[in-house]
Amino acid sequence: MLVSHQCFYIKPHSDIFGFRKLRRLHLRRVKIIGNLSGLLLNCLSLQILEITMCSGVNILNVPQQLDKLTHLLVCNTSGQMIEFHVPALSHFGYIGTDIPIVLHGCSKLKWTYLSFLKTYREEDNNKVLGHVFHGIPSVSAVKVLTVHADINAKLPVWSSQMQMLTTGPASMFMNLRYLTYEITVSTTDPDSHSGILQLAPHLSFAPQLEALELHKQMSYQVSRGHFWHGEGVSHHLPRHDHLRIVYMTGFRCYRAQAGLMCSILEMGAALEHVAVEPMTRISYNIELINSDIPVDKICEWAHRASKRFGKAITVVKPP
Repeated sequence: MLVSHQCFYIKPHSDIFGFRKLRRLHLRRVKIIGNLSGLLLNCLSLQILEITMCSGVNILNVPQQLDKLTHLLVCNTSGQMIEFHVPALSHFGYIGTDIPIVLHGCSKLKWTYLSFLKTYREEDNNKVLGHVFHGIPSVSAVKVLTVHADINAKLPVWSSQMQMLTTGPASMFMNLRYLTYEITVSTTDPDSHSGILQLAPHLSFAPQLEALELHKQMSYQVSRGHFWHGEGVSHHLPRHDHLRIVYMTGFRCYRAQAGLMCSILEMGAALEHVAVEPMTRISYNIELINSDIPVDKICEWAHRASKRFGKAITVVKPP
């Protein structure tokens, strides 16, 4: 069932009989008055629930257990918290700000997509890379995780960001095998902040991780042909015995990128394939962002890092 209308209102009641045979429910651009649990009461067969661009409910809280729900998507919906009881959940998607998300009993989770939108508070934007590990422990059973995050880094905040990396996770992600990060950094000086390097310590929270993909872009135009000439500093992370594949796009040897890659090369005892691609994949203006790439200097850096850590690095050159 699809409920979609810009001026449509739903007012659930606690005594509603429910839709016992309903398997799919898509709520799109509706205002929910009351609580969502009244609408879902007795939806015993519900398997797919999507809530997109809805309003009216500050807390998406459904206290009753949805035993057959396998697919849940919450997208651009106003609210300060999400809480569901979903023991059969296998696919979960969320697009919005980094709010508390509690999914009780979802031990069968296979795939999760999280997209954290930019807020006006720079200190909040600088924490989103680790929010999934520290703020959403209920998805820790997931096997395949994709995270999109925006980092607003207009101010030089290198040292202060590194200090907050010491906090441990709420839960270890023991089943996570494939991790993809899509990261947009808003800055004109990519070497003045830790940026993507914040991700480094979080890799130890997924000890069975096998493949890591990182796709990065700068949303502000950086000076043409910009290149950081320092050596990447590794941060002596715990040894990782299962990480085999690392692929990073948008790699321009910025300070944080070089530091993250050196940390991965040092910690990855089982690395088989490491590749960096200077071209960015997630830019809104591919031609502008992918102009004047210092490919020769990137190849030189890769050669030095390969000799330093004893691991081959492939540079995927632009066509």
